Amino acid sequence: MNGGKQRREPVLAVRGLSKRIGRRTLVEGVTFDVYPGEVFGFLGPNGAGKTTTIRMLVGLIRPSSGSVTIAGFDVHRQPEEALRRIGCIVENPELYPFLSGRENLLHFARMIGGVPLARIEEVARIVGLERRLDDKVKTYSLGMRQRLGIAQALLARPELLILDEPTNGLDPSGIREMRELIRALAAEGLAVFVSSHLLAEVQLMCDRVALIHRGRILRIGRVDELLAEDEGRVAWHVDNAEVARRVLAAVPQVRVLDEDEGPANGKPAVVCHMPFDRIPEANRQLAAAQVAVYGIVRKVPTLEEWFLRLTEGEGIA
Repeated sequence: MNGGKQRREPVLAVRGLSKRIGRRTLVEGVTFDVYPGEVFGFLGPNGAGKTTTIRMLVGLIRPSSGSVTIAGFDVHRQPEEALRRIGCIVENPELYPFLSGRENLLHFARMIGGVPLARIEEVARIVGLERRLDDKVKTYSLGMRQRLGIAQALLARPELLILDEPTNGLDPSGIREMRELIRALAAEGLAVFVSSHLLAEVQLMCDRVALIHRGRILRIGRVDELLAEDEGRVAWHVDNAEVARRVLAAVPQVRVLDEDEGPANGKPAVVCHMPFDRIPEANRQLAAAQVAVYGIVRKVPTLEEWFLRLTEGEGIA
């Protein structure tokens, strides 16, 4: 992944974005940037403020405070200039099923204005629909409809593409195709903002992610850097787990976790949270206590494990 490639000015800059309705705060102080050539993932549990934030990004609702700028234009003060630079699919793409893919794109091109006919062929090739462009949309699979929606969003050559749950409802093959398409768009320099609840897909698709929880951003960063926050978990495969737990618990900066790692080659495991540089000392202490160590495994979490830890196990939507 490119991690944003060249760190130029952000295409999307969000600063202190908040939304309050009466005494209820839906979003509070949300700040992040999205750069050209990166896929930025937006994750949040149900009711975290994810949808509210997206609606403020595209000008559907006005924030109580804060700002959103697209390529330097303020979405609420300069909406025409800002929104011209966004391609967006919120929920499902709006398509006419009894028209062909080409007719749908022609219709939306006329609504936008100034889109040359050659652009329709171009976006169809980008999303891989050139061979089905003249078929009725009602004959398209869900994945093809999603791709046609992205083609529609690309007609005006946006600098930022906002996708809300782009892989929702797709089968594994369709999910893989959508992931590859999104990565290809970013590789061409487009900034892509993806809201998704499929954590495994986000881990494969996104360069950076933001986690929003109860209306606030908890973490923003590269996926590998965020997961590295939990790399202090170490599984010790030993011949005597009971003694090993007592020995490890006495080593400074080591916290024995109540986790069942399961045996490896018949040897039980004790899982600890500990700094990497404490492993040699812990190993010496186990040897002194005559505990045989058959394996030491540093455990790198999945994005789902990281997410559940930060949100205390709340579900996502």
